[in-house]
Order: sequence, then C-alpha cells, then structure tokens
Amino acid sequence: MKNKALATNIAFLILFLLSQTTSAVPPQTFSAMHPVFSKNNAQLIYLGGNRNQAEIIKIDSATGKILKTTPLKLSNNLSPFAATPDGFKFLATTPKGIAVIHNGTGKVLRTLPYPSNANDAHYSSVQSRDGVILGVASLTPQARRIDLVHTGSGKIVHSVDLLKGEKWTRYPKVKGLGFSYDRRLLAYEFQSLNKASLHLYDIYKKKEIFRVDLPAPIRDHNFTEIKFSKNGQFLVLSAADKKGITLVNLHNQSVHTLNYDYSDFVGFNPDDKLIIVQSHKNRISIFNTQTGQVTSQPFKFQNHNGRYTGAITQSADRSILALAIRIMDPSKINQLALINTRTGQLLRRIGQQ
Repeated sequence: MKNKALATNIAFLILFLLSQTTSAVPPQTFSAMHPVFSKNNAQLIYLGGNRNQAEIIKIDSATGKILKTTPLKLSNNLSPFAATPDGFKFLATTPKGIAVIHNGTGKVLRTLPYPSNANDAHYSSVQSRDGVILGVASLTPQARRIDLVHTGSGKIVHSVDLLKGEKWTRYPKVKGLGFSYDRRLLAYEFQSLNKASLHLYDIYKKKEIFRVDLPAPIRDHNFTEIKFSKNGQFLVLSAADKKGITLVNLHNQSVHTLNYDYSDFVGFNPDDKLIIVQSHKNRISIFNTQTGQVTSQPFKFQNHNGRYTGAITQSADRSILALAIRIMDPSKINQLALINTRTGQLLRRIGQQ
C-alpha cells in the first residue's frame, strides 16, 4: 500500500510539474510581417498567414479594407526578411541568393546571386532609401566586409574591407548599418570586446571619412538601426533591447546619449525631429534635435484584442508610422494604428476591432 501511495504521489507531482511547464510557455502571437507603405501612402502591404500558407495582403490605409490577397508559396529554403521601400517587392533568402518577390503575383522575379551565405542578408542588412542598394555585412573567418549589392542586377558594386589597415585584438562585429538620404554615405557600428565605434564611409570616394567612439555597450544587444536625418546633420542609433538612444551630430562631431530606454522605434520625421515610440511607457515622443525640446503623447498600446508591439514601418515621406498589432488570432492581424510623425498623435486605427 505504501508503494502504491508513493507511486500515486509521484504521478501527481509529475502532472503538476508538467502543468506548470505548460502554463509557463507563452501563447503564440501573430503580427503583420514586413509591412510597407505604397509610394503614395494609399496602401499598406505586408505578409500574413504562416509558414504553410502565407499571403501577401494589401489594405487601404485609410479604411483598412482588404484590397487583395495573394498566396505566397514558402518553403524551408525561402524565407522573406524585408520589403522594398517602393512597396512593390519583398526580399527573401534562398540557398542560391536573395530572391526578389513581386507583391502583386507572389512570384520570384529574379534571384540575386549573392551572398554565398544568404543568412547574412537576413540578420545584418539594410536597404538604401530608394531600394537600389542593399548593404550586407558579411562576416566569415576569411573576411570581414560590407558588400553593396545592386538589387536590380545582383552585382556587388563595391565592398568595404573592414580589416584593411586595422589592428584588432579580436575580430569586431558589425552591429548596425545605415545609408544617408542621398545614398552617398554608409554608416556602420563596430563592437569589439567592450568597445564600440561609429564609422562613416564615403561610397563615391571609397574611403572612410569619419569615426567616433560610442558609449561602451553594457551587453551584446540586437542589431542596431542607424538612421540619417534628411539634412545630413544627425545620425541616430537605437535598438529595441538597448538602454538609451545615441544621437550623433556630424557637423560638430559630438555624441549624445538620450535617456529613452528600450524604444520600439526611433526615426526622423519630415522636419528632422526624432519620433520615439516606447510601448512599455505607453508614450510617443517628439525630440527636437536642434533645441532639445520634447513633446510627448500618451498612446494606449493594449486593446481588447492584442497589443501594438508588432512590426512598425514608416512611410517613404516620413510623415506616417504604421504600428501593427500583436495578437493571438492570425485572422485579425490587419489591425494597425497610424501615427502622425510630426505630432506623435494617432491619426486612425484601421482593420478589424
């Protein structure tokens, strides 16, 4: 009887532990993937569905009405990682290179025969404002370089050798890339041990023209987003899991840390002011880069369906942000909030409520 009681107690304990483990697993959530505005801001295009049945979805950005859905056949060998800024195409990694997918048909228009390790493009790439050039940090035991790939021809138009003339005690990591508004300059962030630096490379002159030390990273953070102001005076560096925002004034070569921790989005609006989205504080702020003046708007990120912490995209003219909702029901991912980047105020919510 004692053995039977012991066995029963052990069984109950195992069931309890299993139930605790199961309850600790967060529920799966879904969000619009790689959203992008059309050139005239009239439409929003993004990927929905799942790995087995993905769709390219186009919605009216004024009403949220679904205009068109196009099936997209995915496989383990084809993984979309970005939309092109013109709103017409998606880029995807494949074993043969980077596939360019038309958003109206779902068909692969062409495959850019680069890079040899397409995962480089997935995790450490950035497109120029017009989508003509894709910058890819290619880091292998044999090379440390940034390749600039023409998205039309697939040819490498230039490579930046990151080891040439440098003496590194350990090979550095490229933690961020960004193109200037006119596509002349490439900015990139290095991290090596407990040091970080920002480098500015003139693509036309094919040489580095500026570098500056950055605040030492507290820990290894996600890939840094680097963005230029339209007037070319400022650079901003941010990462969603990073404390503080780094603002670099290229005119006087100064570096400032702005006290905005764990920002979901940081970018410049049409007036070259910063718009900063912080969902954990239910706040959207506008920071004047010339005066330091800040205006903040409250924003409720949580609603009865989910939370606006999915993908965030900015229109090509920098006037609108679209915040996608993260939700448990994949059929309702076409909910987005549109924000005026000049004021930080809500323009409208669209999609199913």
